[in-house]
Amino acid sequence: MTAATIASPSKPTNPGLLASLLLIGGANSVLFSVLPPAGRHLGFVEWQIGLIVAFSAVAYMVAAAWWGRTSDIKGRRYVVVTGMVGFGLGGIAFAAVLDVGLLGIAPAMLVLILLIGVRIAQSAISGGVYPAAQAYIAEATPPEKRAVALSGVTAAFALGTILGPAMAGLLVEIRITLPLYVIGLLSLFAAQWCFVSMRPRPASTGERPLRLSARDPRVALWIVMAMVYFVSVAGTQQILGFTVQDRLALDVAATARVTSMVFMAGGLVAVLFQVLVVRRSKWSAATLMIVGLLASVVMQVGLLLARDAWQFVAVALPLGISFACVSPGFSAAASIAVSAREQGAAAGLVAAAQAGGFLVGPLMFAVLYQFAPASPFLVGLGIAAVLLLLALSRKPIAT
Repeated sequence: MTAATIASPSKPTNPGLLASLLLIGGANSVLFSVLPPAGRHLGFVEWQIGLIVAFSAVAYMVAAAWWGRTSDIKGRRYVVVTGMVGFGLGGIAFAAVLDVGLLGIAPAMLVLILLIGVRIAQSAISGGVYPAAQAYIAEATPPEKRAVALSGVTAAFALGTILGPAMAGLLVEIRITLPLYVIGLLSLFAAQWCFVSMRPRPASTGERPLRLSARDPRVALWIVMAMVYFVSVAGTQQILGFTVQDRLALDVAATARVTSMVFMAGGLVAVLFQVLVVRRSKWSAATLMIVGLLASVVMQVGLLLARDAWQFVAVALPLGISFACVSPGFSAAASIAVSAREQGAAAGLVAAAQAGGFLVGPLMFAVLYQFAPASPFLVGLGIAAVLLLLALSRKPIAT
């Protein structure tokens, strides 16, 4: 089925929207760099830290699909601005609660409960930013160019994973929570920027948007693949800090620095690959998936073998390529398969599926790590290999 022609804005993106995606990418990578060592300092074990990510993923998974459909009804600006305000305030609150624990003002268990609560609220409110951004770009792009265009969303997100850890590497020397405060404040400025720069128009004119089910055969395969893939992605991100600290015998600050370097280098590779390769190509959604999943296989093998800091940083090459290709491949396949009135809903369902991976992955990989430190990477390797074989045997719905 060919997606219907969509009335598009004059430009597929604007600087405020890109800045919002950059900040979300930066915040996520900073959190995965800061939370494992800070959590251990508070006395949390791996699975307790995993609960923080898992519960917030539940909230995001539920919210993303709802916000995606809401953006089809109320417009993209409404969803993006609301989301960035919630993201900024939530980030500041999370850092404040973490500081309360690190300063010994409140008992560790109360701090854990508050951290989970704040992340749930933040994820529920900000869950629509990513799907609304994808729908904003999809409605401005013809189907045959959509896979490459949607990779721009990933590039902005990846740029955040470069700048976030780079900033965190400096600011953690002052205070380990300082990067979270800074990103929270910048997110509030980004919300204002989007409010001014994005037109307050409905996503579509004419008929009311359709209700799209995750079981719809047009999108079901891509939703399942996205969720399974992000089980591996989220789990690997969650335990990377533990792995770096344990294999290299580092303290809290050094662990945060090395982990930040890995995320920063991976983000740099993702941006360069997107700009120098993907943007200049005419790759289909299927090609993006295959290239990205092959890189994911290489990444998991690298993490199994890494024993020195430079080896962990070298894993950033396949990490970045995978990041640049897989997610936009899934999103483009789902977008191409549906009509104009279902763009926000489709983007929301794919985003919810990715959040489902963040629900399962961190906790599952943290538990596996406690029993056998190499086992999470073996599971991640198996997931990447199976999805690669599936992608090679299937093609997205034609435009």
